[in-house]
Amino acid sequence: MIKFKLSLLITICSFNSYSQAKSSIGLAGTFNYPAASNYKLGYGQSLTADIKISNKLALSPSIEHEKINATVIGNNAKRTLNLYLFRLTGKYYFTNHLFADAGALLYLGGDQGVIAGGLAATGSAGYQFQLTQLTFIETSLWSHLVSLYENNATPVLGIKVGFKFNLKK
Repeated sequence: MIKFKLSLLITICSFNSYSQAKSSIGLAGTFNYPAASNYKLGYGQSLTADIKISNKLALSPSIEHEKINATVIGNNAKRTLNLYLFRLTGKYYFTNHLFADAGALLYLGGDQGVIAGGLAATGSAGYQFQLTQLTFIETSLWSHLVSLYENNATPVLGIKVGFKFNLKK
């Protein structure tokens, strides 16, 4: 039994992970939830790209649209804030499929005279499911910190699922 445990430990320690950034483009759907009271589940879509810098690093710009759903306390009315985000992050690949990214986003939006806009921090962690040599599905959990109706920083959490095409084999 000791020999088995020792061989298992040597096998695990000698495992060499392989990371591979790719140049790609794709479309994604998102669900968002602002982590503050009076907000409901929202949704959005994005056009994303990855530009390979090295085997482990990619530059990841995206253009996104998010609908933030809120209930205004005073009259219990429902309001929707349309946010347009221009996101630029650095994506680091831990393995061939597992990644994390962090960066900045510029956001603009409004609803019924309420304007939101500014510069914010953003980040995500995700996994890519390879379909073929040129296509994959990318899933991620993301967060960014934006000022919404109350003009104070509100964390917005979300899930993104996208379909991407590799630009090279």
